[in-house]
Amino acid sequence: MYLKYSKALQDSTLTITLYTSGFTTDETRAIRQLGSPAVELTKEYEVSTVSVDINAPVSTLNLTQVFQGSVDNIDDVLAEGSEFITDVAQAITEKMVALMTQYRAIQTATSTMTGQIKINDEVNNSQE
Repeated sequence: MYLKYSKALQDSTLTITLYTSGFTTDETRAIRQLGSPAVELTKEYEVSTVSVDINAPVSTLNLTQVFQGSVDNIDDVLAEGSEFITDVAQAITEKMVALMTQYRAIQTATSTMTGQIKINDEVNNSQE
């Protein structure tokens, strides 16, 4: 899967749009079987005075965040925007690693769900 982003800067306002896409077959199956984990991020970004509180399913994550700056601090605002993207990516990674670990454990446990067991009874045993 991918976290796709776009950044737009107009005057001293940075607008970042993020969304998830390109899920692998296994990721799609894991989400379908176990449910989409919620991406959680609560953080204050000081320079732009932005307070972020995200709690959204990873499978449908699509959000826009605005970082307001000034001519004097635009470099710091751009750095905060990049930090925000990294923070969201890390939050997604933590949730997806846990989900895929659980999914693989289930796949391993259920990979040997067929077989046969010989039943010994007096009739069958006496004819062998």
